[in-house]
Amino acid sequence: DYNLALRYLKKAMASKDKNVANIAYNNYIALLLKLGRFKESLYYIDILKTKARTSQEYRVLAALLCNEATVYGSMKDYPKFDSVSDECLKLCARYNFDDIATYSYINSATSYYERGEAGKAISLFTRIKDRIPKVPPDYQMGYYSEYGKVLYNTGSYRAAIDNINQGMQIAKQIGIKTNIEPIHDLARSYQALGDYTNANRQFENYIRLKDSFQNIEIQKNINEYEIKFRTAEMDNELLNKKLTILNQSNKISNKNTIILLSAIGL
Repeated sequence: DYNLALRYLKKAMASKDKNVANIAYNNYIALLLKLGRFKESLYYIDILKTKARTSQEYRVLAALLCNEATVYGSMKDYPKFDSVSDECLKLCARYNFDDIATYSYINSATSYYERGEAGKAISLFTRIKDRIPKVPPDYQMGYYSEYGKVLYNTGSYRAAIDNINQGMQIAKQIGIKTNIEPIHDLARSYQALGDYTNANRQFENYIRLKDSFQNIEIQKNINEYEIKFRTAEMDNELLNKKLTILNQSNKISNKNTIILLSAIGL
């Protein structure tokens, strides 16, 4: 329920505890990005960047620059992506924010692939591989999934399988069930190698998970329509009650008019 999540995060953003407020802002921005609301994401990033620069919170600023670059990457605005990423990496180098720098490098490698520069992407993915165990598991999962996708699309099927499997293992450990596209890449990698038993198993797994998420979305839509229908029914019932009251008032008014006219006649 994204709207409810945004509402609660908005409340948390007003917290007097600076750490809580910063985390809420960051999560709010991440959710806006997930929903494709890029301009809103940039608006809130700009607010936080100004605060971070004023209070000299350079780690917060570096994280915001990394997020800002992600937004521009999603918008396919690569000149701005490169500019913001460079600023982020310079700040990380100056203050030794190695983990944030690693996130930024993962974004850059993905960006190279999206621009059709697969060789640059693979080179950067390879160069940062030793850094990956030092970042949180969800970023590790993202690294292996993205790297696996690039390897599959460049014909390195065995390496793609190794990386995607590693990403899926991490996803299982941390309980993330929504990362299903790598399963499709895994199935196609097995298929390309002629391993049809594993390919079929992964295709079935992918279809099953995709269907389950579609069913959740369908049920959500049904629930929303049910709520709208019930609300309409209640509104209709309320309208009928109002009409009944108006009709009764009209009858009383007519009755009083008749009594008044009779009195005048007498």
